[in-house]
Amino acid sequence: MSTTDVVMRVREALKEILVRRQDVIMLAARPKSKFEHWLKFELGVALSAAPGIQNLKLEEPFPRSSERSDLSLEVNGSKWYVELKTANTNWQAQGVEEKTRPITKNISSIISDIEKLHTKCQSSSGIAAFVLLPVPTRIWEHEPEKLLYHLQRIEDACKITKGTLLEEAEFIVLDPEFGIALFVVQVI
Repeated sequence: MSTTDVVMRVREALKEILVRRQDVIMLAARPKSKFEHWLKFELGVALSAAPGIQNLKLEEPFPRSSERSDLSLEVNGSKWYVELKTANTNWQAQGVEEKTRPITKNISSIISDIEKLHTKCQSSSGIAAFVLLPVPTRIWEHEPEKLLYHLQRIEDACKITKGTLLEEAEFIVLDPEFGIALFVVQVI
């Protein structure tokens, strides 16, 4: 399994979980609640059943560090660390509770996770996966600059090629008015 295949396997597993469990995701999206811990277990179950993935562990420490990754796994003898984040947004949409959420703070938390992968993975590979919720359909389809502002902030801070996050994004419709956006990127 190649490096690209590992990232694709994580992306596909996450997308499948998010689509299959829209009942749970909707419970989180309407009140703008995070669901990272639940998603970690679901992803762990999905990946542990995938061919070619061995030694999947939750909360394994990074090498020579007390900090822990959300998930770790091995593929063809290579160690991978996965950091997950669910970040609520402050965008309003019909059907979503009118709560203000600190998207800027959540984006900073995503940046922190990616930087942790940069510094802690050493000879291993890292995967950063994050979900933004809810994302109004109007922003995804007609006002992408509101989303791009935050994605470019991540790309600039983490030295990710400009445009990569949006190019690799998955938008999962939960309601005609809103959905969630999934981003998965390899961190070297």
